[in-house]
Amino acid sequence: MALVLVPTLSLVEVKWMLQDYLDAYKSKDFQIALRRALKAANGDMVEEVRNRQEVCMPIQKPILEKYGFEPTKQGVQDSLRATTAVGNQYTDEMSRLHFQLQWIINPQAQEADPNFVPDFQMPRPEELDSRYTYGLGVPDPGTRGSVYLVVGGSAAGGLLVRRAAALDSQIYRYRLRTGAKIEALEAPVDGRLHYKRLTGEGPDFGWVSMSLKGQELVRPL
Repeated sequence: MALVLVPTLSLVEVKWMLQDYLDAYKSKDFQIALRRALKAANGDMVEEVRNRQEVCMPIQKPILEKYGFEPTKQGVQDSLRATTAVGNQYTDEMSRLHFQLQWIINPQAQEADPNFVPDFQMPRPEELDSRYTYGLGVPDPGTRGSVYLVVGGSAAGGLLVRRAAALDSQIYRYRLRTGAKIEALEAPVDGRLHYKRLTGEGPDFGWVSMSLKGQELVRPL
C-alpha cells in the first residue's frame, strides 16, 4: 500500500490560505447558496452541518489544490490538521482571520455582528427568494420614505455626510455611524441619498453616498 504524504504548511502559507478562504466565501452567490442550504435543513442541526459542508466544498476545492491538498473531504481534514499544527503561533491578524472565517459561514453570526468583516455584503431578502415582496405600506427602496440601514464606513468611523448632493458641498463635522437607520427624504440623485436620521449616531439630516467602489454603504430595509 503506497504511503500518502500529507502536505504541511508554513505559518505564512496558513495565513495566505485563511485569507483565500475568506475572500472566496465573500461571494454573493456562495452566501445565497449557503442561506438556501441552511433553510432547507428545516432546523435539523445534523442536516445543517451536512448542507453547510456540501455548499462549502466547491469553494474549498481550488484552494485545497492550490496548497497541495486533495480536493476532497479528506483534503479538508488534512488541511485543518496542517493549520492546527501551527495554531499556537498565530499572529493577532491570523486569529482574527480564523474568527472571521467562522463568522462568514454562519448567517446568524453575521446578523448579530454585521460589520465584523467590513467589506462584506449580506444578500438582500429578494436575492434569497424571488417571491419576496415588500410589506404593504412599506415604500419601495429608492423612493421617498424608504428606510435604509447604514452598513458601510465602519473602518472610517461612519459615512461622510455633506450638506447637499454635490460632492464638493460642505462636509459635516460628524459622520453617520454604521448601524444607524435613516429615511429617504427624496429619490436618490446620482447615487447620493438625502436622508433623515431615525436611529443611531450622526447628523440628523444630510446627504451620503449609497455605494463606493462597488461596495454597498446603505442597505434598504
